Amino acid sequence: MTELLLKNDLIFRPVKGLIRSIDKESLGYDLVAAVTVMIVGLPQAMAYALIAKINPVYGLYGAIIMAVVGSLLGSSNHLVTGPTNAICILIAGVMFPFFSKSAAYPFEVLFLLTFMVGFIQLLFSVFRLGSLINYVPHSLIVGFTAGAGVLIAMQQVNTFLGIAVPQNINMPTFEKVIYTFQRINTTNRYALVIAAVTILIIVFCRIMAKKYPGAAIWLPGPLLGVIASTIMVMTMHLDRYGVKICGNVPSAFPPFHVVNFSLHDMRILFDGSLTIAIVGLMEAIAISKSIASLTGQKIDINQEIFGQSMANLVGSFFSCFPGSGSFTRTAVNYSAGARSRLAGIMSGVLILIMLVIFKPFIKYIPNASLAGVLMVVAYSMIDKKAFKEILKLNRSDAVIMVTTALITILAFQIEYAIYIGVLLAVVLFLKQSGRADVKTIIPAKCAYGGFTEYAVHSCDEEKCALSPVAIIEPEGNLYFGLASDLENKLHSFSAGATRAYVLRLRNVSSIDVTALEVIRNFVKSTLKENKIVIFSDVSEQIYTLLERAGIIDLVGEENVFRGAKDMFVSTRKAIERAADLIEGLPPNFYLRSYI
Repeated sequence: MTELLLKNDLIFRPVKGLIRSIDKESLGYDLVAAVTVMIVGLPQAMAYALIAKINPVYGLYGAIIMAVVGSLLGSSNHLVTGPTNAICILIAGVMFPFFSKSAAYPFEVLFLLTFMVGFIQLLFSVFRLGSLINYVPHSLIVGFTAGAGVLIAMQQVNTFLGIAVPQNINMPTFEKVIYTFQRINTTNRYALVIAAVTILIIVFCRIMAKKYPGAAIWLPGPLLGVIASTIMVMTMHLDRYGVKICGNVPSAFPPFHVVNFSLHDMRILFDGSLTIAIVGLMEAIAISKSIASLTGQKIDINQEIFGQSMANLVGSFFSCFPGSGSFTRTAVNYSAGARSRLAGIMSGVLILIMLVIFKPFIKYIPNASLAGVLMVVAYSMIDKKAFKEILKLNRSDAVIMVTTALITILAFQIEYAIYIGVLLAVVLFLKQSGRADVKTIIPAKCAYGGFTEYAVHSCDEEKCALSPVAIIEPEGNLYFGLASDLENKLHSFSAGATRAYVLRLRNVSSIDVTALEVIRNFVKSTLKENKIVIFSDVSEQIYTLLERAGIIDLVGEENVFRGAKDMFVSTRKAIERAADLIEGLPPNFYLRSYI
C-alpha cells in the first residue's frame, strides 16, 4: 500500500503544488474566503451533528480536521471537506444497531466507522476505481437527497417543539413523530420561539442576500440565528425552563483517540461504511467538477478521492465522524474569492480558534435553534427544479428517483435506499438495453440517379413486399442482453415476401457469442427457405468474428462485402450481388420506385 502511494505520488505532489500556489495577492483572497466559510460552517457543522444524533461539538471537530486534511491533500482549489447533511443521515442509520447495547453513545464504533470509510476511499484512490462512481445515476442522488431532507425535518420535529421523547435513541423516525404529536400539548413555548426566531432570521438574511448580493457575506443567517438564540438562553436563563442546550464542550482541541479495531463491529459496519464512502465520494467529485466548470481548473479525480480518504482516516483518530465535500461551504468559498486550497485549510484553523475563544459560550447554544437551522437545510435539500425536470424528461430516471426518495424516508436502515436505488437502476438499464436497435431499409428511386433508402417497420408492410431486396441494419453492441429481442426482430423481417436480405453491419461495434448464434440461426433458416443473405459494410473486427463463427462459410466469401470510405459503396455492391443472384431481376432494379 505504501509503495503504491509513493508510486502514484499522492502525498507529496499536492503539498508541493499548494506551496507553489501561495503568494501575497492570493493570500489575502484566501483569508477573506476562509473567514466567510468559517462563519457559515460553524453553525452548520454543529447542526449536522444533531442529524447523526451526536453532540454538536463533534461536528466542529470534523469541520476543523477534515477541512485542513482534505484541502491539503485534495485537488480542488475550492472544495471544503467536513460534516454534510446526506452523510450524517447515513451515519444515523448505520449506527442504529449499536445504540441498544449501552445508554452512552458508542463513540468507539463511530470512530471505527470513520476509519473504515476512509480506508475504503483510500482503496478507490490507490487502485484508481473512481470511475465506478459514474455508474450511480444522478436521479438516485436527487431522490436520496430529497428523501433525506424529509427525514431530517421529521427527526427534528420534537426538538423544534421542545417535546421530550423517551431516551431510546433508536426509536424509529415515524414512531418518534407520532409520539411527538400525541403530546403536542406539552410543547415548550420557549423552545418553539427560539426555533421560529432562528428560521425567521435565516429567511430574512436570504431575502436580503437576494436583494443585495454583497450582503450574503455580512448577513450569515444560520450563525446570526444561533448567536441570537444563545444570547436569549444566557440572558433569560431559558435552560431552567426546559430548553435543552448543547452542554459542556469536552475539549476545545479535537482530542486524539486511538481507534478500537473490533472485527465483530467491522463486520456489522462494512455495508454501511461502503455506502457512506461511495456517497461521500460522489458528493465531493460532483461538487469539485461543478466549481471547476466555472473556474476552468482541471480536477485530478484520483487525487481528490485520496484527499477525501485521508480526511476521514486522520479524522478517525481525532474524534471525527465521517465527512465529505460540502456544497454550501464550497460554494461560499468560491463566491468569496478563494484562490487556492489554502482557503480551506485556514477555514478549519479559524473554526478551531473560534472554538477555543468561545468555548464557555458554546454550551449555551440551544438545540431548538440548531433544529431551526436543520429545518431550513432540510427544505433546501429538496432540489425542486431537478425533481420536476427528471419527472418530465425520463420515465426510468423518475422511477429511480421517486423509489429512492420513498425508501430513504421509510426504510429501517437508510443505506438500503442506496442499494435498492442502484439495483433498480441496473434492472431498468438492462431492460432498456435489452432492446435491439434494428431497422429495415428498402432501396428506392433517387432523383439524382442511383438509389436512396426508405425505412420500414417490418417486412410485412406493403412497400417492403414490393421490394425483392431488403436491407436489415442492426446497430450498437450486439450482446447477450438483447439477443432475444434481436432474434424476434430478425424473424419478423424474414417473414415477408422479400427474396434477398442485406445485413448491413456498419454501425455494429461488437458482437458476442450469444448474438453471433442468433445471426447464424437467422442465416441458416433464411437459406433453408431458398432466400439469399448478403453481408455489407463489414469491418475487419466483425469479419473475424463472423469467420470464426462459421457464418462466412454459410453465406460464401463472395457474399460478404467489407466496409469502404464511401458509406454507400459496400451496400451498392451487396444490392448488385443480390440482383445477380435473383432470377429474372434486372441489374438496375433498385432504380425503380417502391414508395
